Amino acid sequence: MIYDEGKEIHGKWQKRIWDLGRLAGTFYCRECHYAFPALAPTECEKCHRGRHALTYHEVPLFNQNLNMVGHADGLDGWDGPIIEIKSIGLGTLRFEAPNLIAEHTYKLNINGKPRSFLDYDGLWDSIRRPFPSHMRQGDFYCYMSRKYREVLFLYECKWNQRCKELIVRYQEDRIADRLDMCSRITMALQGGPVPKCPFDGCADCQRYEEKHVNPGRVLVRRSPAASATPEPQGNAGENGQRPASRRLHRSGDR
Repeated sequence: MIYDEGKEIHGKWQKRIWDLGRLAGTFYCRECHYAFPALAPTECEKCHRGRHALTYHEVPLFNQNLNMVGHADGLDGWDGPIIEIKSIGLGTLRFEAPNLIAEHTYKLNINGKPRSFLDYDGLWDSIRRPFPSHMRQGDFYCYMSRKYREVLFLYECKWNQRCKELIVRYQEDRIADRLDMCSRITMALQGGPVPKCPFDGCADCQRYEEKHVNPGRVLVRRSPAASATPEPQGNAGENGQRPASRRLHRSGDR
């Protein structure tokens, strides 16, 4: 249900921008199965079916050198900026800005019993800029686009449906360390040294098979059809926190 709500919010804003004649990107016709780039089309450019037959497939982005792909939620005309739509709930804030929740939580004593109250309106008003992970996502999109230098974030609050429009300019410095890691991984896939996992072993590493070689290690892509032996997933975190970390074992370590 949470996923459905976020998807509904994305579709609602994309439709509004489309209605304004400013939504650019890839559109797909469900009648003739044809995809085409366009700016707020009113019909399929191949079979000429009306807008009711069209689905917005957002803005595809890629960087071949670093094996990176992604898709932005929208594009405000062909000149940009890139549009990112975010539905903001308490779960988002617990992960992105727990300090804001703490600042707007008030402890009272009612009839001798301690109670905590959260100022929801004040919490929403305190969001003045996009969260760091969202800004890094926008920076990656600008980097892959090789053209756009601004990202327009549309934040919609899940508990009161209020919205914010926040514009951020591209800064490569915010993602420089991650671009460096992407470059290291790309070189590893071509036979170079394998970089150390920044999390000291994580679930994402299961997508690859690791083997010892002399010297160092190499990554080998696992076939999609290959079945992996299930491993313990770690204990669930308390109070909705991230599950306890676990160390992945490599062949020969046991």
